[in-house]
Amino acid sequence: LHEVNDSLFREIATRYLMNHYDRERIDNVTYFAQMFFQKIEGEYTSGWVHCDYSYLHSSIIYLTPDVSLSSGTSIYKPKDSARVGSVIKEYQPFKRRFYKKEIEREEAEEYRTKNNDQFEKTASFSNVYNRSIGFDGDVWHSADDFNKNEERLTLVIFWESISGPMTNLQTAKYLPQGCN
Repeated sequence: LHEVNDSLFREIATRYLMNHYDRERIDNVTYFAQMFFQKIEGEYTSGWVHCDYSYLHSSIIYLTPDVSLSSGTSIYKPKDSARVGSVIKEYQPFKRRFYKKEIEREEAEEYRTKNNDQFEKTASFSNVYNRSIGFDGDVWHSADDFNKNEERLTLVIFWESISGPMTNLQTAKYLPQGCN
C-alpha cells in the first residue's frame, strides 16, 4: 500500500498503533510494516491454517460490508506441537501450488483438510465491516467459512518491527493499584 498511497499507509498504521500508544507517545514510535489488500474470491470455501512467523505481529481489517459473519478469522493451536514442523513441510507446498493454479481445487482440498486437521480452533473473530484484529505473528490462524457467492476483501498488515516508548499496557503496570 505504501507504494500506491503512502499517506494512507501511514494513517492506517498510526491509527492501529494508537490502540497501544497514546497521543503523547505515538510520535516516538517507529515501525516497519507491509500492507496488502487481499481479495478472496467467492469460489473458496475456507482457508489453510498457517502462521505468519518471521513477522512480529499481524493485523487484519475487514473491508467487505454486509457479508456473512462466519467469514472471519479463527485462531488455532496445534493438536501435536511436536508434529507442526512436518505439517508445514508436508502440506503448505500444496497451498502455494494451488494459489499458483498448478494443481486443481480437488487435489488442494485434500491437502488443506489434512493440514487443518492438525489444529484445534481456540477463538474466532466475526467478519464485521471495518473491524480490525491483531495477533502475534507466530499465532496459527485461518480464514473461516466463505459463502460461495461472496468475496472477502481485507487489508492485511504484517508488522516486521515496532519500537518506541512503553505502551499504555506496559505503563499501567507501574501505576498504583490500591490493592494490598
